[in-house]
Amino acid sequence: MAQNKFNRDYSLQATVLVDTGAGVSVVTNKFLASVKHQTRYIAERNFLAANGKPIGNNLFATFNIQVSNFSSNNRGASNEGLLTIKDALIINDDNVPVSHILLGTPELSRTGAIIDFEVGEVSFRSPALKVDFENLF
Repeated sequence: MAQNKFNRDYSLQATVLVDTGAGVSVVTNKFLASVKHQTRYIAERNFLAANGKPIGNNLFATFNIQVSNFSSNNRGASNEGLLTIKDALIINDDNVPVSHILLGTPELSRTGAIIDFEVGEVSFRSPALKVDFENLF
């Protein structure tokens, strides 16, 4: 569950794909229309899709998502279950469902993500939380 942290009455179900082969995190502009976010332009960063075609227009977004069904040793913290996605490439692609977010290697590295296939969970160091594969977000 992704939730706009700035308005707890609003929530949007999201599917998060953890992709260790992606050089950047990706979000659609339609998803961003539903959550509070900040954008910035970063020149001279070009990304290609798996088919070799360029994607994005050098606009990147930072936004928060509230993770549901997580476990944490920091229960009761003001940012409990809150994951900040930084510099996700904004794409305008009608073939990508609005509610899909891709977490690429830079974001996984920044958050200290550990993917444990045996246990079936993803752990993040910052923020400290664990999420089952089946209930990822």
